[in-house]
Amino acid sequence: ATSPLDSPRRPSLAPEIFSDPASGKTYLRVSYRIREGALGVAVTPQVSTDLAPGAWQELTPLATVSQGDSTALVTVQTLVPAPERPNGERFLRVQVRTP
Repeated sequence: ATSPLDSPRRPSLAPEIFSDPASGKTYLRVSYRIREGALGVAVTPQVSTDLAPGAWQELTPLATVSQGDSTALVTVQTLVPAPERPNGERFLRVQVRTP
């Protein structure tokens, strides 16, 4: 199990800036692992332009690829290209909830 209080057991996030060669636009993308078949756990990738509690919007994964070890690698990407102005922040998070 992972724990936010135990750094070696925290899930790792792999952020990247993705440049779409067809459009020339850039997007924020992140990949993370989930345990396949985990019951009672909701994992929701979200994006926001600020950190306000009501500003987060769900993202649909681009891909979920089984790793053959009971985990899957999930990749999500912002739907809107990254702003070109210097202060055009985008924030990504992965919300994990249990009932």
